[in-house]
Amino acid sequence: MIRSTILCVGLLSVIPVACDASEASEQQTATHVFSHQGEIVAIAFRSKDDSVVSCTDKLAIHVWDLVKGTGESTIVERDNRDGTRLGCCDLSLDGRICVRGFASGVIELINVEQKKVFASWQGHQSCVNGVVFSPDGTAVASAGNDDITIWDADTKKQKKTSKVTATSGDRLFSLNSLAISKNGKSLASGGSSFARSCAVQVWDASSLELQNTFDGHLHNILSITFSPDGKTVATSGPDNTVVLWETQTGKQIRIMPTSTSAFGLQFAPDGKLLAAGVGTQIWLWNLTNKEASPIGLEGHTGAVLKLQFNQKGNRLASGSRDTTVRVWEVSK
Repeated sequence: MIRSTILCVGLLSVIPVACDASEASEQQTATHVFSHQGEIVAIAFRSKDDSVVSCTDKLAIHVWDLVKGTGESTIVERDNRDGTRLGCCDLSLDGRICVRGFASGVIELINVEQKKVFASWQGHQSCVNGVVFSPDGTAVASAGNDDITIWDADTKKQKKTSKVTATSGDRLFSLNSLAISKNGKSLASGGSSFARSCAVQVWDASSLELQNTFDGHLHNILSITFSPDGKTVATSGPDNTVVLWETQTGKQIRIMPTSTSAFGLQFAPDGKLLAAGVGTQIWLWNLTNKEASPIGLEGHTGAVLKLQFNQKGNRLASGSRDTTVRVWEVSK
């Protein structure tokens, strides 16, 4: 059974029941919505599972109390305040540290509790298109248009960098997606391309040696993530498909069609569910049953771009262009 706990600062609103993404749908209960002044670019559950942290494209960081239904927000300005637009953002798994990348190539680390930037450096010569924390929070991976760099989160020093070159002609145009495996050993990247086929590349997260390359999506990788055991990579593209790949061989395991482009791919901690933002809906695939259609969850009025399960896997947070964060209770 799936129900949604919608958290809102303000008036209680009624949310429609589950969408008709498939033949399978389940009744859900809606309560509140957490409203923001900007598009949601990152979300995370705190380690005690009693609050959610969210970040917006307006440089605001919010901490929402799931018990009290209240929250506080702070706009953390850039140190140099040059007005450069935000390129990407990520939160550590415990929601304590935020990393932001800007169009100028600058990368910042922010202490969420202290609400201030504690590290800032020139990460790339071009726009920072992707940033991601290692699961233990000790390292940050970042992507420019054509390079990937691993940074030590404690010393803020560069550990390794690698140029990402085209594997066939000028197929690879620019990087825009990054993911790191749960054990921190593998890094996956995706990009946009002029060519018909676009590559997904898997790297050793320590040495940045290329381990594998596989392709199949048209022109662009919109979202990428590892399964909890690291054996599977899930990707989505503008061809309205979600694809599961075998990490070691690059073999396509499964192709799942969607009604429109999918974003925010996330596996549940046990690897049995895969969530994706599909338009204004959230689709959930039961990966233990290939014959089952995805369950659709409805309530957002804008495209769902960010998703995050809590560590227990019984809650799912979603962030949307409608400037709200929604928390769904997922029981199996």
